[in-house]
Amino acid sequence: MAQRHRAFAWDASPLGPPEAWDAALKTLVPIMLASNQAMFIVWGPSRTLLYNDPYGEILGDKHRDALGRDFLEVWHEIRTDLAPIVEAAYRGEPVQMDDILLWMERRGYREETHFSFFYAPVRDESGEVGGFFCACNEITAEVIAERRLAESEAQYRGVLANMDEGFTLFDADFNILEINEQTVGLTGFSREELIGENHWTRFPGTYDSVLGQMYRQALASGEPGTVSHMYEYADGRKVWYDVRAFPVEDKLAVFFRDVTRRRTMEAEAALAAERVQLALDAGAIIGTWVWHVPEDRFIGDERFAASFGLDAEACRRGMPTAPVFRAIHPDDVEHVRAVVTDALARGGPYRCEYRVRGADGRERWIEANGRVELDADGQALRFPGVLLDIEQRRRTQAERDRAETLLRTFIEAVPGVAYAKDREGRFLMANRGTAELLGLPPERFIGRTDLDVLANRAEAEAITANDRRIMDAGVVEQIEEAVQLADGTPAFWWSTKAPLRDGSGAVVGLIGASVDITDRKRMEDALRLSEQRSALAMDVAQLGTWVWDLASGAVTVDARCRELCGLAPGDDTLTFDVVAAHIHPEDRARVEQALSAALASADDASYSEEFRWVHADGTVVWTASRGLVRHERTAGGAKMGTMIGSVIDVTERRQILESLTQADRRKDEFLAMLAHELRNPLAPINAAAHVLLLSAADPRRVHDASTMISRQVGHLTRLVDDLLDVSRVTRGLVHLERQPVDLRSVVSTAVEQVRPLVEARRHELRTRVGAGHITVSGDFHRLVQVVSNLLNNAAKYTPQGGVIELALGSDNGRARLSVTDSGVGIAPHMTDQVFDLFTQAERTPDRSQGGLGIGLALVRSLVTLHGGQVRAESAGLHRGSTFHVELPLSTEMPARPAPTPAPSNATGRRILLVDDNTDAAATLAELLQLVGHTVAVAHDGESALAQAGDGTAWDTFILDIGLPDMTGYELAERLRASHPAPAASFIALTGYGQPHDRVISRASGFDHHLVKPADIPRLIDMLAKGG
Repeated sequence: MAQRHRAFAWDASPLGPPEAWDAALKTLVPIMLASNQAMFIVWGPSRTLLYNDPYGEILGDKHRDALGRDFLEVWHEIRTDLAPIVEAAYRGEPVQMDDILLWMERRGYREETHFSFFYAPVRDESGEVGGFFCACNEITAEVIAERRLAESEAQYRGVLANMDEGFTLFDADFNILEINEQTVGLTGFSREELIGENHWTRFPGTYDSVLGQMYRQALASGEPGTVSHMYEYADGRKVWYDVRAFPVEDKLAVFFRDVTRRRTMEAEAALAAERVQLALDAGAIIGTWVWHVPEDRFIGDERFAASFGLDAEACRRGMPTAPVFRAIHPDDVEHVRAVVTDALARGGPYRCEYRVRGADGRERWIEANGRVELDADGQALRFPGVLLDIEQRRRTQAERDRAETLLRTFIEAVPGVAYAKDREGRFLMANRGTAELLGLPPERFIGRTDLDVLANRAEAEAITANDRRIMDAGVVEQIEEAVQLADGTPAFWWSTKAPLRDGSGAVVGLIGASVDITDRKRMEDALRLSEQRSALAMDVAQLGTWVWDLASGAVTVDARCRELCGLAPGDDTLTFDVVAAHIHPEDRARVEQALSAALASADDASYSEEFRWVHADGTVVWTASRGLVRHERTAGGAKMGTMIGSVIDVTERRQILESLTQADRRKDEFLAMLAHELRNPLAPINAAAHVLLLSAADPRRVHDASTMISRQVGHLTRLVDDLLDVSRVTRGLVHLERQPVDLRSVVSTAVEQVRPLVEARRHELRTRVGAGHITVSGDFHRLVQVVSNLLNNAAKYTPQGGVIELALGSDNGRARLSVTDSGVGIAPHMTDQVFDLFTQAERTPDRSQGGLGIGLALVRSLVTLHGGQVRAESAGLHRGSTFHVELPLSTEMPARPAPTPAPSNATGRRILLVDDNTDAAATLAELLQLVGHTVAVAHDGESALAQAGDGTAWDTFILDIGLPDMTGYELAERLRASHPAPAASFIALTGYGQPHDRVISRASGFDHHLVKPADIPRLIDMLAKGG
């Protein structure tokens, strides 16, 4: 409703704009909106209705358009019921209704409703009634429930209710089975507190009393019993009961009545007699009289005559009562006559306090005490008595009454709950708020303690302990207490309690006032929970927060923000300049510009930047900072207030982005290198093809062109093999064929492999190999690949005519190999990065070094697989570099190499070649025919099966795997089935060269697996051996 109030078009309403409202209305509206009790305000001649959320629920369907309308128009169906109440309120008369029946139409049908409310007139600034304020509660459900309960119990309760004495029915164990309403009134316990309870438990101390003895005797003997018994309740009440008990089968019916007043009167009579005697002895009596009633002759002593201003002699002889009554104060005469008349009619004791005018002309308070003696017919005969001077007592009592009146007025005016208690915790007085809290009228709790009237025993004990502590200590305290409302709703109260002292300063009780803080506590709890959630969220998100007071320039940061920004722990008072000094110099201007733009906006503006902080130890931290400018709104316009914001560490994200950027850059560079490396061999191949086309008759040129094509195809094949190798190694797909390997043979083989490149670039290659075996457990071919890659790298990155040195040795159980060159060297920041994929230390536009930048990455991966380490070092650019490899030594000795079998000269095989690449099939077939084989060509599986079935005794099938109509694997299986002769061999020729591809081809019946482009010498050798 607060939002609806703000959004409502009040300018068009009779009340006008809110800023022009009366001060009283402005004050009441926020109070009403903040309350969780149904409240509304009716204001002005137009009776404009304003209300809060709980009252919106009472309105039902009317809630949609009730705000700002005439109150009586909103409730048009009950206008005749409400109009007189509204008129009374506008006349300034408060109206309280505890239960009003209203037939409302708030949900589309007519319904019976009941409400309790209080209409409080509110005066405006002119002093006239401007409207009224109402707090209401709907009690429909309670009223209807009570009505139904009353109807169901009316007949049964009729008999018990008409008794003029208390009734209780006990079972054989003295558990209370039934009571009547008089029992509730006589004991002070509710029906719920009695039914089902054991008598000895509910009324402790009675078991061994004369009452308990009579009860047990009557039930045991079956004979009625009677007794007079005084019972003292826990709250200090002492009540005399006349009790009669009647056995009924195995139960006991008890009737009792309160005879405390009779007993009190008897005691008072005895006490009065004693007081008279004491007064006579002490001289406190200021007169005595005897009135002979039948003859109306009144005789008084000299002191009586002086007290009433009468003639002493006339009083002594006797006079009519008329002069006596004339001496009584006019305001007290009728009261005295009534008390005297009552005493004459009933006989017995008489007591009356009133004022008389004495012989000295002064008025004084006296107390007249006497006794009327009756004759046998009940007629008054004689009325003796005495006078007591009570002037001082009445003066003291008047002062006390005035103080009590003031206190009651003050307590009633105090909002919330206000009360006074005696030393035992009994309520002496309390305001209406206390009655509403307890749900009891004052007469039900005055004189009783919290333990007697509060439903929650634990809460009552806590309050009692607080009160006792305050009274014992004699000091004022403010404490928070829990006391549930009359309907059982939990509530919290902020109580101010002080000791109540008498004139001597002794503590005789306690006074207190309590304010309901349930809503505030709920909001505080919600705020605390919200803060805890926010703190948890910030802790999980690792957020730091900051606040910049734009007026003072002070910057406040939390611990996380201080840590991220590198601010010293002692910097309690920070300014923007102090904080900005920690921003990276390259980012500072950009950050200040973004902040200035946000501050320059007239509206609330946001700021967002990512930048670096430099810590005292040189650490650089990237953060994402967000901020929002909040302006203070004033009548003169917007005024800057604060800027609040957060920071979060994004260093890792920035590093990841940088890594991704570098990876992307390396990918682009790799693609460029790959294109260059592919174009390099393709250019001479293309030129050689044209040479062959134009110089077919020139054998030398044909030979040179063929040799060059073969060399360039070999280069392309190595490029593809390197790419496949690095892919398999980095994905962990390489299986090392470990065996004891002598690194000297590895070095020898690697040197032979790279010697053509070394000699082509006119380098001097020096080797220093230690004596004896240097054995490691590893894969011979992979280790050769490691050393040859290092030597290739040195040869490529060393200008022509350079020096390359390879050293091999061992110590401390490690084999140590190093390759040193006099080449271009490595920048310091690149010594670790040179082992990353597609990384080259230095590139030139002509790319004279060549390569894809994968050789060193492959070296590191293979060395790591062997359990070793590799590292690079360089004195800088153009100062050469050295690569060190360390591998764990093995104690096993390498096996001797097996002798190489002599090549076979078998030729002239019948071959069926199947490949969907027409050019590849034609050139390979021509090549095989040139070396003496008979070759037939097919370009798909079906045509191959047709040719294979023409009756030819095929010796070899060379099959492509990726055929258009079936796979080479399927074709091989079908050919095997149709050509079972063991002499026929199957060779797979494919672009798929991974280990699992070879496994599949072998499982499909292939004898050999060649990867395109085919190694022609190897293929010819296979065929020559009968392959």
